[in-house]
Amino acid sequence: MAKRESGSCMINIVNLAAYLVNLGITYGSLTGAFGPTNTNLSAKYHTLITPSGFAFSIWGIIFIWEGIFTVAQLFPSYRSSKVVTTITPWWLAACLFQCAWTLFFAQEVMIGAMACMLGILISLMVGILRMDFLEEMSTWEYWLLRAPFSVHTGWIVAATSLNICVVADFYRGPPEVMLALAMVCFAGISAIVTVFTFASPKADPIVALVACWALLGMVAELASAEKLRDASVRWNFFDWPQYVISGVRIAAFLLSLLCMVAATVATARRVCFAPKPKAELDRSLESGVIPRSGTEM
Repeated sequence: MAKRESGSCMINIVNLAAYLVNLGITYGSLTGAFGPTNTNLSAKYHTLITPSGFAFSIWGIIFIWEGIFTVAQLFPSYRSSKVVTTITPWWLAACLFQCAWTLFFAQEVMIGAMACMLGILISLMVGILRMDFLEEMSTWEYWLLRAPFSVHTGWIVAATSLNICVVADFYRGPPEVMLALAMVCFAGISAIVTVFTFASPKADPIVALVACWALLGMVAELASAEKLRDASVRWNFFDWPQYVISGVRIAAFLLSLLCMVAATVATARRVCFAPKPKAELDRSLESGVIPRSGTEM
């Protein structure tokens, strides 16, 4: 028993260390410690689907909420929770890939950054889907240990789409390729939101809400498209016609509305079709509210 508790405690400490390292490297990059800042590179490789600067403030929510997870999982009541043990390997992988992405992106190694971004996305998606296959999860476990990763995943879905376009921009993709990739990325965001709304074992409204936030950031950025039209900064400048910019903006806006609808549907599915906790199910069986298997109605 003591050996099991010691192993569990080590996992919790490793989670804390991973969080602190990830936090330090991510925010260290804002100072230009590893190369040009994300803000400067975002202006240089500005694409049709780059969100407005305010959208990136969601990183504050992500790190605060994952910080709450990190602290909560240290408490004895959650230390050995199945939610913690299930997410830990995928959380550690996501932290590793995110640190590597920060370094690759700062050095403008775009293929490496793209590979790491895909690693973050896959790690988070697999982690939260595995958590959703758990039979039981209390309300407190959901909000403290599970929900933070939905926010992170929702943003990484949008960030992966953006990273794809940035890679093409880095290699000076022609306008028709950049426009086609923007539309393909919109389709990819729609597909993943649909999966978490209808195909996930437990519907997830948070992923759809964060995707909506990212898309509204794109809508806001394309209102004036100043950075997109700044030839003095852009690496792969093209003077986009206004009708193209307006078309992409409208598409982003309509997709944001669909994400809001998906979030509403996912909330209804999670609330109305949530499985009963085992303890409540046992009480229902004992009271006869739910007939036992093999009994006559």
